[in-house]
Amino acid sequence: MQNMRIGIKLPLMVILVSLITSLAQTIFAVSSATGVLEEASEEKLVVVLRDRKHELKDYLDTITKDLNLLSENRQVIEAVQEFTIAWNQLDGYPTRLLQQAYIDENPNPLGQKENLDYAKDGSYYSDIHRKHHPFFRKMMRERGYFDVFLLDLNGNLVYSVYKEPDFATNIIYGDYKDTGLGRVYQAAADRAAHPGEQFFVDFEPYEPSQGVPASFKAI
Repeated sequence: MQNMRIGIKLPLMVILVSLITSLAQTIFAVSSATGVLEEASEEKLVVVLRDRKHELKDYLDTITKDLNLLSENRQVIEAVQEFTIAWNQLDGYPTRLLQQAYIDENPNPLGQKENLDYAKDGSYYSDIHRKHHPFFRKMMRERGYFDVFLLDLNGNLVYSVYKEPDFATNIIYGDYKDTGLGRVYQAAADRAAHPGEQFFVDFEPYEPSQGVPASFKAI
């Protein structure tokens, strides 16, 4: 269990948009109010912000529970092991081979690459992908995650659901080592980390997602 490191990127753009929308509407109400209405509008703004803060905390608490369950899930543990083995068996440069098979030659359009279960490249990796991908894709959609990442102990992003440019790259040495995903991986892989300890990196623009603010949590 100590060797299993699972990274999950949180789909908080929707919540962020909701926060901004609600805040803008409230500010407009305050700026439009006069006299005795100003105090009531300001109180409403405080209530809205407090409610959004509680919603976000509840959501992060849910993800904490999900990660604990996932770290003990037999299929997740098996998937990490099998994707790592499959990665090491690829004949050639894994990043180029996997991005070609699951991004470049993926018949699904941009934003729908996760709909490919199996690349017909004859690799053991694709056999493992066909075995586990439906499970992670279903979990991602049902739980509202934007993506689910599996990384080996060498920093290789051996699997992701969504298949963005970070897929199949190395998070320690590659282009994305200084991103939120790179930092949360480093924290989780640190020898000083305790088994079951979770790590969180707050919102910041994430380049593989076209600069959309993303947050990461890992165990």
